[in-house]
Amino acid sequence: MNLSIGTNWDMKLVDLLSDLPGVCEIYGSASDTSVGNGRPSFILGKISDEDMPKYIDNVHKKGCKFNYTMNAPCLNNIEYSIEGHRSIITQLDQLVSIGIDGITVSIPYLLEIVKNRYPQLSVKVSVIAQVNTVKKAKYFENLGADEIILDNMINRDFKLLEEIKRNVNCKLTLLLNDACIYWCPYRYYHYNLCGHASQTDHVTQGFYVDYCAIRCTMERLQDPSLLLSSRWIRPEDTKIYEDIGYDNFKLSGRRMSTNWIFRATSAYSRKEYNGSLSDIIDYSLVGIEEDVRTLEFQTIVRGATDIQSPNFMKLAQFTPKRPYINNNKLDGFIDYFVDGKCNGICDECNYCKEFAKKSLEEDEAERKTQLEFYQQLHNDLVTSSMFQKNCNSDDIIWDDELKKSFANIMKFAPEPLREIATTAVLKGIEDNVRKRNDITVIEEDMVFAFFEYTPSMYKQEMLQQLTEHGINLNNYSVEV
Repeated sequence: MNLSIGTNWDMKLVDLLSDLPGVCEIYGSASDTSVGNGRPSFILGKISDEDMPKYIDNVHKKGCKFNYTMNAPCLNNIEYSIEGHRSIITQLDQLVSIGIDGITVSIPYLLEIVKNRYPQLSVKVSVIAQVNTVKKAKYFENLGADEIILDNMINRDFKLLEEIKRNVNCKLTLLLNDACIYWCPYRYYHYNLCGHASQTDHVTQGFYVDYCAIRCTMERLQDPSLLLSSRWIRPEDTKIYEDIGYDNFKLSGRRMSTNWIFRATSAYSRKEYNGSLSDIIDYSLVGIEEDVRTLEFQTIVRGATDIQSPNFMKLAQFTPKRPYINNNKLDGFIDYFVDGKCNGICDECNYCKEFAKKSLEEDEAERKTQLEFYQQLHNDLVTSSMFQKNCNSDDIIWDDELKKSFANIMKFAPEPLREIATTAVLKGIEDNVRKRNDITVIEEDMVFAFFEYTPSMYKQEMLQQLTEHGINLNNYSVEV
């Protein structure tokens, strides 16, 4: 087994991974460049131009190769402008100069540029290119690809995997732990969103609302069996793939914490995991996840200041929980697919649903809470209300002293977040006023808005500020 592992640029991660059998490659990218990559910049680890060569050098010292991901599916056509094309070549020249061993691309034209200009580099075709037929794999091989990461949607189509292996000579890699919905209709759009959200010169400056993750999460909450029909591969089942000639595997999750990446890699390196499979498979949940590295709030603040959605503002304190998928109860689950019994038409088959009943443990109240929240957020998106200016704020009346207290209390918010926090709490105050069928702000409106829109990590500072400004919290039924 040869494992390729994504990095969050934590130097400790390299040391941890180098002790695990099978780890032979680390991959990653700068968080934002003119070309971009397959993840938005605000969720990726950061590294300076000065530190990246040191990091790659340490990877080499640990006996691993370093692959740079330049796999955005769309470059805004900058590749066909003199200035844009030059920026691509400049970036590639710099990457070669600091010792990368290979590069991952999604775009055929970029593949040919790299092979023509840098023949010493190993070029890998990204899973984003969705190579899922023999013919498509042959096309990329003929363009010069040294390695192809196959579309993970075919991970359980063993007949097709064997046909591709038989007909293609370049290295073939399988993505192990991606939990995208099977043949997800939002998937390619999602890749495009992520690619543009990591491009320095894009008009959105890295900000977007993750409609795709919201929609997919709603689908899973409504039908939990979708978590099982996703085409991940259990650590215990990798042997089956090795038996048909696949020994190169990639793990997704470079947006995650060091502990999460190490846990997932350890499980696949050992080929076993005793726990919840959702602890080691990668799928997006919109909100604040425990295992995800700290988000870059500045990008979110910059883009979200004018958004008119109380639900979006609540994301900073919304902590969705993943269901427990008992991995030990999935023994034998893969046999149905190995035997070729899955025809891909889930409505005609209850196989994954039956296994979901055996292996999936979910808090029903938590499921309903999450679904309701995401549905509200989705409604704000599809009705376009999120992007409409609130034109009725001027009729809200403030007492001068109360407004002064509000401004002083807001000082608890860290400077980078203060603008969006102020917008969120003000919107909450206005909503509270209107719920009372009034136009005048009272202290109660302000207190409840602070409690509703302050992320848990900042709640103590907020409480202190409220108390220091003479507000008796005992007067309000709020959970302190």
